[in-house]
Amino acid sequence: SITLIAFFVAQSTALHFSPKQLFPANKSKQISQCDATPNAPVLSRSDPAEASDFGVGSTILIIRHGETEWNSMGKWQGQLDSPLTAKGIAEAEFLGQRLKLRACPVDKIYSSDLPRARRTADIVGGILSEARNSPIEVEEITDLRERSFGVFEGKTRDEVCKLYPSDFEEFQKFTLDFAVPEGESRRQVLDRSLAALHKVADANGGGTGLGVTHGGGVVALLR
Repeated sequence: SITLIAFFVAQSTALHFSPKQLFPANKSKQISQCDATPNAPVLSRSDPAEASDFGVGSTILIIRHGETEWNSMGKWQGQLDSPLTAKGIAEAEFLGQRLKLRACPVDKIYSSDLPRARRTADIVGGILSEARNSPIEVEEITDLRERSFGVFEGKTRDEVCKLYPSDFEEFQKFTLDFAVPEGESRRQVLDRSLAALHKVADANGGGTGLGVTHGGGVVALLR
Protein backbone atom coordinates (compact mmCIF):
# COMPACT_ATOMS: atom_id res chain seq x y z
CA SER A 1 0.00 0.00 0.00
CA ILE A 2 1.00 3.63 -0.24
CA THR A 3 0.22 6.61 1.96
CA LEU A 4 0.62 10.17 0.69
CA ILE A 5 0.53 13.07 3.15
CA ALA A 6 0.93 16.74 2.23
CA PHE A 7 1.91 19.37 4.80
CA PHE A 8 1.45 23.08 4.02
CA VAL A 9 4.17 24.31 6.36
CA ALA A 10 3.48 28.05 6.19
CA GLN A 11 -0.26 27.60 6.65
CA SER A 12 0.25 25.07 9.47
CA THR A 13 -2.27 22.75 7.83
CA ALA A 14 -1.91 19.08 7.01
CA LEU A 15 -3.84 17.54 4.13
CA HIS A 16 -4.16 13.78 3.86
CA PHE A 17 -5.18 11.88 0.75
CA SER A 18 -5.07 8.44 -0.83
CA PRO A 19 -3.61 7.54 -4.24
CA LYS A 20 -7.16 7.29 -5.62
CA GLN A 21 -7.78 10.86 -4.48
CA LEU A 22 -4.45 12.02 -5.90
CA PHE A 23 -4.81 10.24 -9.23
CA PRO A 24 -8.60 9.81 -9.64
CA ALA A 25 -10.16 8.61 -12.87
CA ASN A 26 -12.91 11.24 -12.55
CA LYS A 27 -10.51 13.96 -11.28
CA SER A 28 -12.55 14.44 -8.09
CA LYS A 29 -10.67 14.79 -4.83
CA GLN A 30 -12.02 14.55 -1.29
CA ILE A 31 -9.47 16.09 1.07
CA SER A 32 -9.63 15.84 4.85
CA GLN A 33 -7.90 18.38 7.11
CA CYS A 34 -6.62 18.37 10.66
CA ASP A 35 -5.00 20.82 13.04
CA ALA A 36 -1.22 20.81 12.66
CA THR A 37 -0.19 20.99 16.31
CA PRO A 38 2.56 18.75 17.74
CA ASN A 39 -0.03 16.49 19.37
CA ALA A 40 -2.54 16.45 16.52
CA PRO A 41 -3.34 13.02 15.08
CA VAL A 42 -1.82 12.26 11.69
CA LEU A 43 -4.56 10.40 9.87
CA SER A 44 -4.24 8.85 6.44
CA ARG A 45 -6.02 6.41 4.18
CA SER A 46 -4.62 3.94 1.68
CA ASP A 47 -5.80 1.05 -0.44
CA PRO A 48 -3.36 -1.59 -1.76
CA ALA A 49 -5.42 -1.99 -4.94
CA GLU A 50 -5.18 1.72 -5.66
CA ALA A 51 -1.43 1.80 -5.12
CA SER A 52 -0.42 -1.38 -6.94
CA ASP A 53 1.18 0.50 -9.85
CA PHE A 54 2.71 3.31 -7.82
CA GLY A 55 4.99 1.84 -5.16
CA VAL A 56 4.53 -1.03 -2.75
CA GLY A 57 4.51 -0.17 0.93
CA SER A 58 5.63 3.41 0.36
CA THR A 59 4.89 6.49 2.43
CA ILE A 60 5.56 9.89 0.93
CA LEU A 61 5.37 13.05 3.01
CA ILE A 62 4.97 16.12 0.79
CA ILE A 63 6.03 19.35 2.46
CA ARG A 64 5.63 22.92 1.28
CA HIS A 65 8.59 25.14 2.27
CA GLY A 66 8.37 27.67 5.10
CA GLU A 67 7.47 31.32 4.68
CA THR A 68 9.88 33.47 2.66
CA GLU A 69 10.51 37.21 2.49
CA TRP A 70 8.56 37.45 -0.76
CA ASN A 71 5.69 35.44 0.75
CA SER A 72 5.46 38.03 3.50
CA MET A 73 5.48 40.84 0.89
CA GLY A 74 2.80 39.19 -1.26
CA LYS A 75 5.10 38.70 -4.25
CA TRP A 76 4.91 35.86 -6.75
CA GLN A 77 8.10 33.80 -6.50
CA GLY A 78 7.73 31.00 -9.00
CA GLN A 79 11.19 29.82 -9.98
CA LEU A 80 12.85 32.97 -8.64
CA ASP A 81 13.81 32.76 -4.99
CA SER A 82 13.93 34.64 -1.71
CA PRO A 83 15.20 33.44 1.68
CA LEU A 84 13.12 32.03 4.50
CA THR A 85 11.97 34.54 7.08
CA ALA A 86 12.46 33.95 10.80
CA LYS A 87 8.86 32.71 10.80
CA GLY A 88 9.62 30.36 7.90
CA ILE A 89 12.61 28.91 9.74
CA ALA A 90 10.47 28.45 12.85
CA GLU A 91 7.80 26.71 10.76
CA ALA A 92 10.35 24.26 9.36
CA GLU A 93 11.69 23.60 12.86
CA PHE A 94 8.13 23.10 14.13
CA LEU A 95 7.41 20.49 11.48
CA GLY A 96 10.71 18.74 12.12
CA GLN A 97 9.89 18.55 15.81
CA ARG A 98 6.39 17.28 15.03
CA LEU A 99 7.76 14.48 12.87
CA LYS A 100 10.33 13.74 15.58
CA LEU A 101 7.60 13.48 18.22
CA ARG A 102 5.70 11.10 15.96
CA ALA A 103 8.88 9.04 15.52
CA CYS A 104 8.37 9.28 11.77
CA PRO A 105 10.95 6.94 10.15
CA VAL A 106 12.05 9.11 7.22
CA ASP A 107 14.58 7.19 5.11
CA LYS A 108 15.51 9.95 2.70
CA ILE A 109 14.55 13.54 1.87
CA TYR A 110 13.88 14.75 -1.67
CA SER A 111 13.91 18.51 -2.22
CA SER A 112 13.20 20.99 -4.95
CA ASP A 113 16.48 22.53 -6.04
CA LEU A 114 15.25 26.04 -5.22
CA PRO A 115 17.06 27.39 -2.11
CA ARG A 116 13.92 28.05 -0.03
CA ALA A 117 12.88 24.41 -0.35
CA ARG A 118 16.40 23.09 0.22
CA ARG A 119 16.74 25.24 3.35
CA THR A 120 13.46 23.81 4.67
CA ALA A 121 14.66 20.28 3.84
CA ASP A 122 17.96 20.84 5.65
CA ILE A 123 16.22 22.15 8.77
CA VAL A 124 13.74 19.27 8.96
CA GLY A 125 16.42 16.76 8.04
CA GLY A 126 18.78 18.09 10.68
CA ILE A 127 16.21 17.62 13.42
CA LEU A 128 15.34 14.10 12.28
CA SER A 129 19.00 13.16 11.81
CA GLU A 130 19.84 14.30 15.33
CA ALA A 131 16.92 12.32 16.72
CA ARG A 132 18.14 9.05 15.18
CA ASN A 133 21.88 9.78 15.52
CA SER A 134 22.59 9.27 11.83
CA PRO A 135 22.43 11.63 8.84
CA ILE A 136 19.47 11.61 6.46
CA GLU A 137 20.46 12.19 2.85
CA VAL A 138 18.86 15.09 0.95
CA GLU A 139 18.57 14.67 -2.83
CA GLU A 140 17.50 17.55 -5.05
CA ILE A 141 14.88 16.84 -7.74
CA THR A 142 14.30 19.56 -10.31
CA ASP A 143 10.76 18.32 -11.03
CA LEU A 144 9.77 19.34 -7.49
CA ARG A 145 10.36 22.99 -8.39
CA GLU A 146 7.66 25.62 -8.02
CA ARG A 147 5.44 26.37 -10.99
CA SER A 148 6.94 29.00 -13.27
CA PHE A 149 4.69 32.06 -13.12
CA GLY A 150 6.50 33.79 -15.97
CA VAL A 151 5.95 37.53 -16.12
CA PHE A 152 4.15 37.48 -12.74
CA GLU A 153 7.33 36.55 -10.88
CA GLY A 154 8.77 39.19 -8.58
CA LYS A 155 5.56 41.23 -8.65
CA THR A 156 2.74 41.75 -6.18
CA ARG A 157 -0.90 40.96 -6.94
CA ASP A 158 -1.66 44.67 -7.42
CA GLU A 159 1.23 45.07 -9.85
CA VAL A 160 0.12 42.02 -11.84
CA CYS A 161 -3.47 43.28 -11.98
CA LYS A 162 -2.29 46.59 -13.43
CA LEU A 163 0.29 45.21 -15.85
CA TYR A 164 -1.42 42.01 -17.01
CA PRO A 165 -5.16 42.32 -16.24
CA SER A 166 -6.40 39.83 -18.86
CA ASP A 167 -3.75 37.24 -17.97
CA PHE A 168 -4.52 37.59 -14.28
CA GLU A 169 -8.25 37.17 -14.93
CA GLU A 170 -7.59 33.99 -16.90
CA PHE A 171 -5.14 32.75 -14.25
CA GLN A 172 -7.86 33.09 -11.59
CA LYS A 173 -10.03 30.53 -13.41
CA PHE A 174 -7.59 27.75 -12.43
CA THR A 175 -7.86 25.98 -15.77
CA LEU A 176 -5.40 23.17 -16.44
CA ASP A 177 -3.91 24.45 -19.67
CA PHE A 178 -3.60 28.21 -19.19
CA ALA A 179 -0.02 29.41 -18.79
CA VAL A 180 1.03 32.90 -17.78
CA PRO A 181 3.25 34.38 -20.54
CA GLU A 182 6.72 32.81 -20.21
CA GLY A 183 5.36 30.47 -17.52
CA GLU A 184 3.89 26.99 -17.04
CA SER A 185 0.36 25.64 -17.06
CA ARG A 186 -1.06 23.66 -14.15
CA ARG A 187 -1.02 20.57 -16.37
CA GLN A 188 2.71 20.93 -16.97
CA VAL A 189 3.34 21.28 -13.23
CA LEU A 190 1.07 18.32 -12.49
CA ASP A 191 2.86 16.10 -15.01
CA ARG A 192 6.32 16.77 -13.65
CA SER A 193 5.16 16.63 -10.02
CA LEU A 194 3.63 13.19 -10.61
CA ALA A 195 6.85 12.08 -12.29
CA ALA A 196 8.78 13.20 -9.20
CA LEU A 197 6.40 11.36 -6.86
CA HIS A 198 6.76 8.17 -8.89
CA LYS A 199 10.53 8.49 -8.62
CA VAL A 200 10.36 8.95 -4.85
CA ALA A 201 7.90 6.06 -4.42
CA ASP A 202 10.00 3.72 -6.57
CA ALA A 203 13.13 4.62 -4.62
CA ASN A 204 11.41 4.12 -1.27
CA GLY A 205 9.38 0.96 -1.76
CA GLY A 206 8.58 -0.22 1.75
CA GLY A 207 10.03 2.95 3.29
CA THR A 208 9.24 6.59 3.90
CA GLY A 209 10.38 9.44 1.69
CA LEU A 210 9.92 13.14 2.43
CA GLY A 211 9.52 15.53 -0.51
CA VAL A 212 10.00 19.26 0.04
CA THR A 213 8.28 21.26 -2.67
CA HIS A 214 6.14 24.37 -3.29
CA GLY A 215 2.57 25.58 -3.13
CA GLY A 216 2.08 25.54 -6.91
CA GLY A 217 2.97 21.88 -7.18
CA VAL A 218 0.81 20.84 -4.26
CA VAL A 219 -2.14 22.90 -5.54
CA ALA A 220 -1.81 21.26 -8.95
CA LEU A 221 -2.02 17.85 -7.28
CA LEU A 222 -4.99 18.69 -5.06
CA ARG A 223 -7.29 20.73 -7.31
